[in-house]
Amino acid sequence: REVLVDVHDHNVEGESSCALRFVLAPGETPASRLLLPSRLKGLDPEKVAELGAIEVSAKAMAYSQKIAMRVEQQGGAALLIDYGKDGPHESSLKAIKDHKFVDALHAPGKTDLSVDVDFSAVRQAVEEQGAGSDNKTMLHGPVTQASFLYSLGIRTRLESLLQHASEEQKESLLTGFKRLVDNAEHGGMGDKYMAVAITRMNAPTPIAFEEAATVMSE
Repeated sequence: REVLVDVHDHNVEGESSCALRFVLAPGETPASRLLLPSRLKGLDPEKVAELGAIEVSAKAMAYSQKIAMRVEQQGGAALLIDYGKDGPHESSLKAIKDHKFVDALHAPGKTDLSVDVDFSAVRQAVEEQGAGSDNKTMLHGPVTQASFLYSLGIRTRLESLLQHASEEQKESLLTGFKRLVDNAEHGGMGDKYMAVAITRMNAPTPIAFEEAATVMSE
């Protein structure tokens, strides 16, 4: 069943008597009837059996198909980088206000809402686009942001910049470098952010995604 937002009346001193809450739909909804089966068919049955819930972003899959259609028709490639994982999420919704995590329904319209990307859903959308076309598209990756940047030569670029930098600039460069490639446990984004590329299936594998292509073919 779909999770919906409902109005909850309560009486708590100092608070509004009307608040929002998450509830389960009492029955089938258009989203649970149409989106859920479509998404589940792209997952391994064993993985589905392990899920207690699943997030499905219709917009993310629709935009992925639009991008794939553009690449299919006009060539080129698309590079997408965001935080997420190569698999479904049960509950990744987050709300941030004043640089702190808060309840997702706290102060609607005044908090930043975010969810992690399900890159396996992006892959499913890309693969379903243009089935049977000679220029059918495919998704490369995901690979971690750290792996992606190292493959593109970020360390070599850093060393080049450091040679002509002042002490203050060196500190800034090293801080930025670590922020981009270090793991989350060390305050970085290197393993949290992932990169994927969309190309035609008959196009060469993009740089930085060769290792991922080798693993998939084994």
